[in-house]
Amino acid sequence: MSVQAEVEFLSKRTERPIYYASSAGRNARHDIDQPMNIVTVKVDDARERADQDATRELGQHPSGFDLLKFETGVDNFLDQDRIESVYEVEVTDFLKRVTGGYRVHIFDHTVRASDPDLREQKNVREPATLVHNDYTSTSG
Repeated sequence: MSVQAEVEFLSKRTERPIYYASSAGRNARHDIDQPMNIVTVKVDDARERADQDATRELGQHPSGFDLLKFETGVDNFLDQDRIESVYEVEVTDFLKRVTGGYRVHIFDHTVRASDPDLREQKNVREPATLVHNDYTSTSG
């Protein structure tokens, strides 16, 4: 299944943008000091492609990443204790198994919610509203 969605990209500028992140909670928001471009794009449900990736040798996907099926025992991703005690262990074991690695270091996860009451109650972030990559060579 596919949908059309509007996504925000930074406008092309010469100066580096400055991103201002607020604290998590009811009024969580972000501000950026540059104008944005809104672009309509086609978004495919990638879960339909997980079986195709499973038949390909790991690391050979033309886009540079693999999408694999993963089952978890966690049913509430707002439960921080379950995330740390169950989900992170499951993810670590899964990644070791599929990559052959011997060590996995989970250094961050972000929970987001659109409901302001839920953000306040669980102290979580607002939905991401712009296209971004969370990690750089500096962050890990």
